[in-house]
Amino acid sequence: MIGLRKKVAEDPYCLIAPVYDFLSQLVFGKDFQRSRTVFLDRIRPGNTVLVLGGGTGSILPQLLNRCGTGGRILYLEPSQAMLRRARQRLELSVQAQIEWVHSSQLGDLPAVKLDAIVSHYLLDVLPDEGIDRIFLELQTRIHSETRWLFADFFPISDRRWLLVAMICLFRWFARHPRKDLPDYESFFQKWGWKELDRIAFQRGFFRAMCYQLAPKSINLPITSLK
Repeated sequence: MIGLRKKVAEDPYCLIAPVYDFLSQLVFGKDFQRSRTVFLDRIRPGNTVLVLGGGTGSILPQLLNRCGTGGRILYLEPSQAMLRRARQRLELSVQAQIEWVHSSQLGDLPAVKLDAIVSHYLLDVLPDEGIDRIFLELQTRIHSETRWLFADFFPISDRRWLLVAMICLFRWFARHPRKDLPDYESFFQKWGWKELDRIAFQRGFFRAMCYQLAPKSINLPITSLK
């Protein structure tokens, strides 16, 4: 038990990683994976793509197909257990296109311009200051045509019980700090991103969106979704 506690302290996802995909499918069905892939067609062959908190890498095969052999993927994941499962999905022959970065810090990434950013079910676990930090640190890595593919949970009345249960579960197992959901859209607006498209799943409980930089930044106050 002492060894297990030490391992959990080092990587709180070590207990969740082996069952994450199974539980997601069980609770949310096929819509959950579809929300991750619905806008991958916005990625072009040869693009450089940053995956933020990619978890077990369920979209990697489709992402590699979109990028083509000339593309490059930067895979930033703080959990060693999640990162290991993501690598196990792929043949060694295609892993040369992926730079695996075991970190939670964008400063550990190479200094390259990004054509696309992918963040699926990541911002909901970060405190507001952590979300702001991501947007700030990405400022020097993007260009006018960069696309941001985003998916996450939103509060709806008939799923509030499930949302509360999910937040409690991840606060307990993974030590997530949030007790509510961020107001994602106000962060994107504040940092100058405009929404291009969206698709809602399960009456809007989770949604996929595609963003691009707006001509000018809009500074708005940041709040949380209640």
